[in-house]
Amino acid sequence: MTTPAWGSWDASDEGRRVPGHILDTGGDDVHSALVPPGALHHRVTAALANWQLDDAEELLAGVERDPSPYVAADPAADAPADAPVSLGKAWADTLRAELLVRRLRVAGFTLVGEPAATDEPPLDLHAGVAELIDGGGSSVDGEGADPRSESATRAALAIALVRSAKAAFDASDDDLQRAAGLARHARIELLSRRIDAAMDEAVEAASLLDPLLAPSALLIDTLGTLAAVLADLELMPLALDYQRRAYETAVTAAADPGTLGPEDGDPEVLVAATATCLGELCAELGEGLLDDGVPESAAPHFAEARQLAERALELLPPDDPGIVTAQVVHGWALVGLNEHAAAIGPLRATVRLTSATADRAQLASAQLALGRALRRQGDVREADEHLVSALSLATEHGLPRLRRAALRELCTLHAELDDAGRALPYLQAYLSDELDRVDERRTRWVELFGRRKSLLETERAAGQLRRQAYEDPLTHLPNRRYAEARLDGLLSAGHAPALAVVDVDRFKSINDAIGHPGGDSVLRTVAELLIAGVRDTDEVCRWAGDEYVILLPDTTAEQAERALERTRRRVADYDWAQFGLDVPVTISVGIASAARGDDRRTLFAAADGVLYDAKRSGRDRVVRLSGVTQTRAADANPLDALFG
Repeated sequence: MTTPAWGSWDASDEGRRVPGHILDTGGDDVHSALVPPGALHHRVTAALANWQLDDAEELLAGVERDPSPYVAADPAADAPADAPVSLGKAWADTLRAELLVRRLRVAGFTLVGEPAATDEPPLDLHAGVAELIDGGGSSVDGEGADPRSESATRAALAIALVRSAKAAFDASDDDLQRAAGLARHARIELLSRRIDAAMDEAVEAASLLDPLLAPSALLIDTLGTLAAVLADLELMPLALDYQRRAYETAVTAAADPGTLGPEDGDPEVLVAATATCLGELCAELGEGLLDDGVPESAAPHFAEARQLAERALELLPPDDPGIVTAQVVHGWALVGLNEHAAAIGPLRATVRLTSATADRAQLASAQLALGRALRRQGDVREADEHLVSALSLATEHGLPRLRRAALRELCTLHAELDDAGRALPYLQAYLSDELDRVDERRTRWVELFGRRKSLLETERAAGQLRRQAYEDPLTHLPNRRYAEARLDGLLSAGHAPALAVVDVDRFKSINDAIGHPGGDSVLRTVAELLIAGVRDTDEVCRWAGDEYVILLPDTTAEQAERALERTRRRVADYDWAQFGLDVPVTISVGIASAARGDDRRTLFAAADGVLYDAKRSGRDRVVRLSGVTQTRAADANPLDALFG
């Protein structure tokens, strides 16, 4: 089910006139299992991160109830044309898009069809779209398909899925889910090497993560995802801030038994995982400071990384897979603190363990840490072997930070041996890496991130204030203040709108019969029926109590009368028995169109006067302004008209 809500607007807005949809993820949504922080979402995410693309495809195909995630599902036969995409479907589209982008990267292309590292010509996305339309996407994974045609079709479908998912997230009123979706799309843009687009998504996601948000597993996951994106953008101070917030949120959530549910897993494991990620970033920042020649500044970061890793190791059960990652971070911190001998033994064991698992990122990290420890202890040959392995894994599996760190270590190792022939290629690769940003640009990006985030937050706060000022809290319609300002604007601009004043007949009797909560439900339902009966350019507003006004731009009174007569019948024919009412709810409507020289007050007085005639004439009718209707009956009771 969907419920109506108005977007942010002010009295001069020319935008949406009817309610949009609040996204709903009920239990009958076949995609709802993919909404984070669900277990299936994490399973698919882990498979994608480890480039186990066939496994991810199988998981998604099962949820989609379709043999391949490359085939877009048909819309439900009974779904309205403007039905919203659920959050579950948005997440399904997001994960399918990431799968396609990763397949494109394996094939050597980006999301927009550009070659990732070769001199090949770009893909023909127009042909990919045509193939989707003509073949329904069935040739995407067909045997014998031309590889370039196959990649073009994947790229076209991925672009469509990204656009669909982003539109659904933008339409959601759940800021946290929207932030989670934006952070994930920032990751997709990074995979596609669209750095500026990734920055835009990250800024928008950050602006939604209000510091006052209540602790939850989804908030922790979203903060961690955003931190990883910022780290890949080489904005390490920002990444550290968001990961620290994720860790502190996890600690807070674990301390409150009611915050996390059984589906969120062991709270101590959650704390350990965030501590490990924070420790990894601390160690990474420490390495950067060592490279910059300021070891005294690096030492506190390594000490914190060590402390966090030890905390994680204390919390994790002996058989938890997170043990290995925490051991890698611990070893990395020991190396940074010059305790090489203490680090090498555990890191060798970690490399052996990770070699037997499917977690390629974990193995690359372990190889890098061991290679770094061996280099600094003077074991050049074995260090070179592990560092080359780490570089290969990081390059193959799209791990830019690990790749850059391995390149830096290999360049340093061979430079220390005066082996320029081997050091130079590593140096060139390091300098040509797409995410290699000089300090000045990184600083500018940090400033830009903060400025844009502040602007978005200010704009969103202003929108909320406008909404509070111009929205009726019961029906979520524009209120009287909005209607007055909008009518003033139309008349001052020279338009000749029609104005309909609508009153619920005998509403006091309705309240007496079913109580005030029931009466509120009647008012909301009448509002929905009024909206359903007008055009997108018309505006339904709640004036006061049981009275509404409808603004119909550039409409004659005769045209408005025909439209409101259809709505009057729809209200009278509605199933009001479900509210406990024995008689139907009816409405009376008075309509006037603006004449030359009218202002808002005279136009409203004219329409309100015609409404009086409708009431006096028996109610449940639509009356427009004319010479006949302006004649008042001598025996009419004004109180009956006002309170009936």
